[in-house]
Amino acid sequence: MPKEVVVFGDDYEIEELAEELFTIMSQLIKFQDLDKHMKFYAENKYNVFDVEIQKAMISLASCFVGYNLKRFNFLKTDKNVMEHISKSLDGLIVANGKIVNPMRDFRKKTNK
Repeated sequence: MPKEVVVFGDDYEIEELAEELFTIMSQLIKFQDLDKHMKFYAENKYNVFDVEIQKAMISLASCFVGYNLKRFNFLKTDKNVMEHISKSLDGLIVANGKIVNPMRDFRKKTNK
């Protein structure tokens, strides 16, 4: 039985590809519902695949919103644990004159 294999490269290349795909696909969120409003865009600019990607990205964004609201409300409560977040692990430090919580600050450091 033949199998199709797609080779992406090493872990770094896979991460870069995933990030680029996510960035490109997430841009479809800013357009009106392509399923209903395709006629407003240039002919052949978007296709059925774009419609499905837009639906998936909106669903994913909705999950992020739900989780962030849940986390925001958790931080205002007296509860100590929510899923994988534990307030007991919190510790604030001062780095470069800014207060940082290393347990929650997972942003990439950029040199801008």
